[in-house]
Formats: sequence, C-alpha cells, structure tokens
Amino acid sequence: MDLLVSPPKASALIPVLLGFAIALFIIKQRKPALRLPPGPPATPVLGHLHTIPHSHPEHAFIQWGKEFNSDILSLHVLGRPIIVLNSIEAARELLEKRGANYADRPRFVLFEVMGWGVTLTFLRWSPRFKLHRKLLQSSFTHSACKPYRAIQEEEARRAIKAITERPEEWEMLLRQFSTAVVLRIGFGIDVQEKDDPYVKMAIDVEEATGEGGVPAASIVDFFPVLRHLPSWAARVWSALRPLAHARATKPSIQALHDSPWDATEPFIRSGTATQPSFMRTHLEQYIANKKAGKSNEGVTIANLKGAV
Repeated sequence: MDLLVSPPKASALIPVLLGFAIALFIIKQRKPALRLPPGPPATPVLGHLHTIPHSHPEHAFIQWGKEFNSDILSLHVLGRPIIVLNSIEAARELLEKRGANYADRPRFVLFEVMGWGVTLTFLRWSPRFKLHRKLLQSSFTHSACKPYRAIQEEEARRAIKAITERPEEWEMLLRQFSTAVVLRIGFGIDVQEKDDPYVKMAIDVEEATGEGGVPAASIVDFFPVLRHLPSWAARVWSALRPLAHARATKPSIQALHDSPWDATEPFIRSGTATQPSFMRTHLEQYIANKKAGKSNEGVTIANLKGAV
C-alpha cells in the first residue's frame, strides 16, 4: 500500500528511508565463514554494483571466468553475495548433485509487487515451493505427457502454416505458438488461430515482465522497505521506476492468473470439460477428494492457480 503523504513532504522522506535501510542492511551483514570463489575487485559497500553490466551481464561473466580460470565466480552487490555458474558441469554439480544444499533462490520483491509471488518460478524454498514442484513433476512425467502430444502437433502445424503465409512475422508467430501450447496444456483452452485474446494477454504480460529488468536486481529487491514508497516517487528518483512499472503491470498479471482459470473452471466442475490439461487433472482430483472427505494434502485452489 502506498504511503498517504503529499509529494512535497514525501520526497524528503526518500533519502531518509534509504539511509535507514542501508544502515539496517550493514548492521545485519556477516562476513562469510568460508572462502568464496574468485571474482573481480569490488568497491566498499556498493560491491560490484557498477561493475556488472546492466545489459547482457553474461558476456562479462564469461570473460571473468576466463581471467580467473574458474567456472564459478563470486560477486556481491550492496552486501548480497552472488554466485555465477559459467558451465553446465558446475551447474549440475551444485544444483543437481548437491541440490539439497543450493536449492533456494533470492527473494524477488519487485516481482512480488507485480503479482508473480504465488508462482513456482519466483517462490523461495518452502513447503509451498515443494508442493508446487510436486504438482508439476507428477503432471509431466513421460507417461503423463502423452495426452498432450496431439496438442503440440496441432499447434506446430498451425505455426508452420502461419509462418509460410507470413514469413515476415516469424518471431511473433513462434511466440504465439509456444504461448498457445502452454495455455492449452495448462488450462485446456481452445486457442484461436489468429488474434486469440488469451495469447495476446500472455504475450503482453511476458513483455511487461521483461521490462521489469533483471530479477532480484532492482533497488527494491535489495531494500524491500522501499516497496512501500508511493509510485510518484519514481519521478523524484529514477531507481524507483521499476517499482512504478511493477504496480502498473500488476492488474494485467492478475488477469492472466484469473481469466483462463475462471473461463475453464465451470466446465471442469460440471464434468463437461473435454480437453486434457494440468488444471483439469488436479482440479478434478481436488473436487473428488473434497466430496469423498479425503485430505488434499495441503493443496488449495490458490495453490493450484499458482502452480498452473
């Protein structure tokens, strides 16, 4: 919720709040007990804030990997440690073989403001994360995916036909293809060949999310207390522009969560849904368990909407 203060008075609060947040941040910092992987020189307090390029930082990561002869680099920005994995081997070693130790992820505060906080992609390691992951893993095993093959083939044929007719639009048509596959498998929605409202909604949200910047890299991610500043503060301090963008984008993202679900739910509850989908599989099971008085083992409608 925005602070209810007038712009002239509130503008003076911005440096005060920022200073307070920085002070708390520094007090809470602890020096790492173990030696970290190599990385480029950093400046005090700011760390690598101005060292990491804003555009395509992966190119710099690769170059630093060569300079330090290491597939694993360590950086830090405003006291937050960042570990960069520069090879498939390093990623498999840490995230697959030792996944129990390194499965967590940073908090994506800006994306929470956008409305992505309930989805698996942006959840931190928690009971909800494990529940969402279990729902997805059970739905996309080799055998569970078979009913979706016809959907993928049909959409692939549509995409090829459209690209041959409008080759100059190939990039948008490929995005439309991938979005249509996700919507049909996720919700069982019949997607129109052209100008489908759900496809347009998903593509618009994808672009809006991309404009939010690098995940967990905004000033709001480093100092979550700043999320409570009013949106007009972005006119005073440009670093808060992503926050204003996140608030402006939230209704569109919420609509993408709600609209396909709301359109499909009545058909599933009435038993008239015909298309196979993630939503149908799990909502039917949820309804059956409720009617039989069985436990849904922590699964709620909110969790299903977040996982789909």
